Amino acid sequence: MWKDSFHVEVISSDKRLIDLKVKCGSYAFYFTCVYGDPVVGKRQEVWDRLVSIGLNRDEAWVLGGDFNELLSNEEKSGGAVRSEPSFCDFRNMVQNC
Repeated sequence: MWKDSFHVEVISSDKRLIDLKVKCGSYAFYFTCVYGDPVVGKRQEVWDRLVSIGLNRDEAWVLGGDFNELLSNEEKSGGAVRSEPSFCDFRNMVQNC
């Protein structure tokens, strides 16, 4: 890598998640890159995997990427208003992670 004190270990990767462990000197954290399924009916599978991964974390964890989902109608502009229950699964994942 470009700096001896900076190391990245790929724990797992597939078309929806890249899970990394990052070490920078004496500091370590996990970083999971997310591409949420564009098919609404398949997103829960990704959320369940993230919650499962999070249960085993013993250090700081950063989640980032395109989740293809919203926490509320306030995050969108235009289009039809979604019902509040349609946000529940994603909100639950965020709270549990």
